[in-house]
Amino acid sequence: MRAVVFATGFNRALEPLTAWYPSPLLPVADRSIAQHIIEFLVDQGVVEFDFVLSHLPEKLETLLGDGARWGCRFRYHLTRDPERPYATLRAI
Repeated sequence: MRAVVFATGFNRALEPLTAWYPSPLLPVADRSIAQHIIEFLVDQGVVEFDFVLSHLPEKLETLLGDGARWGCRFRYHLTRDPERPYATLRAI
């Protein structure tokens, strides 16, 4: 199974926090939001992930890597407009 995860990191409400980190890297309990989402989807049988990134994409790629840690395959796609990331779906 395959999932497309929009993790643009763009959230005006969190702007003071997202100056240095994209919002998917913000912690909830003991892990980042992104890790919680990945672990949930892996439990549902997802093995391929396509991440659509925009704000500070290198930080998310560094944390998540290639997906081997979860026994998955991760691919990353950049979008130019974080408010309208859905055009990237055509490429995926």
